[in-house]
Amino acid sequence: MKNLVFLLSLLVPISVNASVTLSSKNAHSLCTTSDMDWINFCNGLIQGYADFVVLSGAACIPAGTTRTTLITLYTDRVPSTQAFSKDEPALAAAIEVFSRLYPCK
Repeated sequence: MKNLVFLLSLLVPISVNASVTLSSKNAHSLCTTSDMDWINFCNGLIQGYADFVVLSGAACIPAGTTRTTLITLYTDRVPSTQAFSKDEPALAAAIEVFSRLYPCK
C-alpha cells in the first residue's frame, strides 16, 4: 500500500498538459471501440500499464493472465475509479484497477 501511495503521489502532477497525457475517459473510450487500429493501440496500452504496475510493485498480476482479460477488467472497472471520475491520466486509473484486483500480499 505504501508503494501505491508513493506511485500515486508521483502521478498527481501540479500541472498536466492534456496534450501529453491520455485521460482515463479517453482511454476507456478508445478501448471500447470496435475499430481494429484502436483495438491494437489498446492492447499495447494495457500491456504497458500491466508491465508498469508489476515492475513498480503496485500490483501482482499472476503469470498467464491474458491481455484480453486485462483489457476486459480495465474497461469494466475503470469507470468506478477515482481517476476516471476526475478524468485523471489513464495510468492512474490502471494503477487503481490492477492494484485492487491483484494486490501484492
